[in-house]
Amino acid sequence: MGAKLTRFTGGERKFMAWLRENKFLMSNNEPYQRYVNYGWFIVTTRTIHKANPKFSIPVTRITFQGMKKLEKLVYEKCHKPNCP
Repeated sequence: MGAKLTRFTGGERKFMAWLRENKFLMSNNEPYQRYVNYGWFIVTTRTIHKANPKFSIPVTRITFQGMKKLEKLVYEKCHKPNCP
């Protein structure tokens, strides 16, 4: 998602876990509403056609503004010895 662009050192799965631990995302990987209102994330839907009937799932995307803010936060919090 944005692990490489924010210079997070642990990869995408650890980045998602870090976002959940730091209360940017809920347990289902959807962002909290305040971060959507800030413009950091957008939630789109994806339709799965293989199942009968078709169903939609939410997909979380980071905006450019969110990428800049998260990069700053990752740098502040993760460039310490205790970060993964």
